[in-house]
Formats: sequence, structure tokens, C-alpha cells
Amino acid sequence: MSTKPGMQHLGGLTYGLYFAGVAAIGFASWQVWGSAKRLSEWPEIRATVTGRRVIGDPAGFRGEVDFSYAEQGIKYTSNARDAVVTAKPGEALERLEQWPVGSVRTVRYNPQDPSEVDMDAREAFARFVWPSLLAVLGIVLVVVGIVRTVETFDEMRAASAEPEPLPMGGPLPDMDWIARATEAAEKRRQEAIVAKKSNAKLRKQVRRVRAGAAAVGATGLLLLGAGYLVARPQLALRSEWRRADASSVGVSIVDVERSGKTLYSVDALMALERSATGSAVLVSAGEWYADRAKAEADSAKVEYGTAQAVLLDPGEPFRARLASSLHWTDFLWTIAFALIGLITLGSAGWLAREAQDIQVAGMRKVRALAPKTPMPTPPKPIDLEFNDR
Repeated sequence: MSTKPGMQHLGGLTYGLYFAGVAAIGFASWQVWGSAKRLSEWPEIRATVTGRRVIGDPAGFRGEVDFSYAEQGIKYTSNARDAVVTAKPGEALERLEQWPVGSVRTVRYNPQDPSEVDMDAREAFARFVWPSLLAVLGIVLVVVGIVRTVETFDEMRAASAEPEPLPMGGPLPDMDWIARATEAAEKRRQEAIVAKKSNAKLRKQVRRVRAGAAAVGATGLLLLGAGYLVARPQLALRSEWRRADASSVGVSIVDVERSGKTLYSVDALMALERSATGSAVLVSAGEWYADRAKAEADSAKVEYGTAQAVLLDPGEPFRARLASSLHWTDFLWTIAFALIGLITLGSAGWLAREAQDIQVAGMRKVRALAPKTPMPTPPKPIDLEFNDR
């Protein structure tokens, strides 16, 4: 087998990594392009919310909203689904709080088919999260493929070494010296191969430890970013949303059926006592229960006529939630993400230090394995002097 490295020496796993990485990057790019196209080319329109519901999804639950609107004198009715799929129906219902029935909201519609609307087109950040993560995964797979390619080429190069040229001898061939020099050159070649293999193994080990340190460090940064993203909505609710007094003017039990199982929760219609619009808002007020009686018992805290404190979204007057005091338990996920992120970053630093120590110790071993067999001293040329007499 040829020891010259080439693409034919790469295994199926390496090719699979390249293929999967390029496919993931391509699919993520297509998703980003589609989302960007909707945000840039689909016009905005004011639509009236005529209905909303939580529906089952193969991956969990998601919200669905009905809209009515007019474009160029033609009235359209359509529905759109939330782009986010949640594990719990209560989370899907909480996302639907910003789409109360009767409110007028801004959505985007397809100029080629005005009956097609996009209810989440304004949530630019959320649309690019999963495609970005998929693109990062694709880049990681391609990088791993490149690392495996470099390692394969290093191993192929380390498996061979060119013999050293023999020193020039005298003007006449000395067969004994040539034999001894040839044997010494072969020994030095074998010693050079051992040293090159040891060096390739060292580089492979250091490269993998450093790649692990980089991956662990990137994971730590992602965890810290996730902690910030989890904390931001809670902080925004307290710092940006306006607190107002309200009274309950209606309570209803909401139910959703999925896979033959019915779940129940509570919706409360709150009349605002101190609001510039004098409007009412619909808020979610309870967990989801398998038993309707528990949901009805949970409705007591927002029963008709009770006074409540609500938080109002300053940008969307129909979006609100029941107010609650800020407590450290609201940031349990943030604290968990932050702690794990800090531990992960510390582990990344330890791996980077370990890679440096491995390289220093390995280089000493590689230098000790350098060829030691001496080459024989070539015979001195015979100096023939002719004297004329």
C-alpha cells in the first residue's frame, strides 16, 4: 500500500462527517434564508383575532390562532400556528396570551397568496435560534472531519521516511564501508520512522485535547447565554411591563384533548381599573390538570369580582399576566445554567492546561527518540603524488 497520503485513505466515517456537516449547514442556511425572506418580503397587515386554541403536535403542544383581515378590498380568514412547540399545554397557552380574541394584531401575509399569514414573523430572534444551532452542529461535524483527515495524513507520513544519503567516500569504491554505511542509514531511517510516529501520536493527542477544550468552552458560553435568555423575560416583566389593578369579570375553564386525554386550565377575563384604554385582557391563571375539579378549584383565586394585580405589556395593551413578586425561585433555570456554565468553562481551562503539559512532556520524548545510530566515517581519499625524475 502506498504511504503517500491521499483522499483514498480516508474512511467512510470521515466522509460521513463531511456529508452530514455540509447537509446540516445547507439546511440551516435554507431555513435562515426562508425566515429572512418572510421578514423582508411579506408585508405587514393588521388582523383581528377571531379564535385561539391549543392543539396537539407530534412533538408536544402548540398554539393556533384564527385571523380575519382585508387586503385590497377582499376579506380573508385564515389561521396560523405558533412556530414554538412546547412540552406542556400550559406553556403553549401562556404563549397564546398575546393573542386574545377580539384584539387587532400585526401579522405578515404572503403577497402571492394573501390567505396565508405568518403570526410569528416579527419574532426575528426566535426564528433564527434553531437554524443557528443546526449550523453550529454542521460546522462542528466538518471540523471533526478535518481533524480526522489531518490525523490520517499525519499517520501516513509518519509510516515512511526517506533514507539518508551516503557520505561521499574516496575515489575508489570501498565495499566494506558502503555496506556499513548502508546498514547505518537503514537503522537511522527506522529510528526516524519511530520518532515521526511518536510525534504524530503526540500531535493527535494534543489536537484532540485542545478540540475538547474548545468544545467544552463553547458549551459553557452557550450555557451562560441560555441562562441570560431564560432570565431576560422575567426581568423584562418586572422592569418594562406596567403594573395595574384589575378585577375579574369572568372565569372560564379551558380544555384541550390530545391522544384521548383531556386536560383543563383556567382563563380569566380581567377588567382594568387604571388603564388608558379602559379595555379588558384575558390572562392564563392556572396550571393544567387532568381532573376538571382541580381546575375549577384553582379558579377560586380569580373568581368573579376579585381584585387582582396584573402586568401589562407597554407595547401590546391586550397582553398581560397576573402579577407576582420577583423571587429567586423564578431564576432556578438561570442559576442552574450559570453554575453549569461556569463549571464547564473551568473544565475547558483545565483541558487547555492539560494539553500544554502533554505537549511539553511529549516533545521531550520525541527529542529522545531522534536517530542515534552514527554514520561511519567515509574513508579518506588516496592522495597519489607522481614525481618526475
